[in-house]
Amino acid sequence: MKWIVALVLAANGLLLWGVYSNRSAGPTATIELTERELYFDPQDRENTGVFLQLQWQRTPFEAARRLPPRTAFVAFDYRPEQPAERPADSRLFPVDASTDEAGLRRKCPGCLVLPARVRFREPPSRQSYVTGVSVSQIYVPREHRSKFDTLGRVSSWQHLHQRDKPDAQPRYSVTLHYGSRHEPWVADVRMR
Repeated sequence: MKWIVALVLAANGLLLWGVYSNRSAGPTATIELTERELYFDPQDRENTGVFLQLQWQRTPFEAARRLPPRTAFVAFDYRPEQPAERPADSRLFPVDASTDEAGLRRKCPGCLVLPARVRFREPPSRQSYVTGVSVSQIYVPREHRSKFDTLGRVSSWQHLHQRDKPDAQPRYSVTLHYGSRHEPWVADVRMR
């Protein structure tokens, strides 16, 4: 029994150390995204946690240098005013990828740089696709959870893709901070 308690305490300690090391130097990036980029999907009533799912444009982009399929750093450009094919589409666009994070930050100032899984087309094409980001599910802390109660059981997908409201607007915006380990945390939630 004692070893179970020790194991739980050790696991919690490692988790808290990870959060501390991610946030201790302050945010490395801050970005405000809307419901188009951070989908809300209500959980079952027994789960009181609220999570948001990061969405980005699944369009190809030209990487400056061809890399084998791998995890690399991807620069995402947030274009809130750019019209999308559909009003519900994310305004977060991948624009470049590299294994050199610092170089990518210099090349793409103002972009959100995240570790992501990238797939590249066969040569001679330089088109690349983001197949996933390192942290795509974002936990909403307790102080902001109640704001999502006003959304009821309607998910972001249901709200933004309504047939009778093709120009549905986002219901909220979220300010995210990214830490030194590229892990996001919610700084603020504003309902619209």
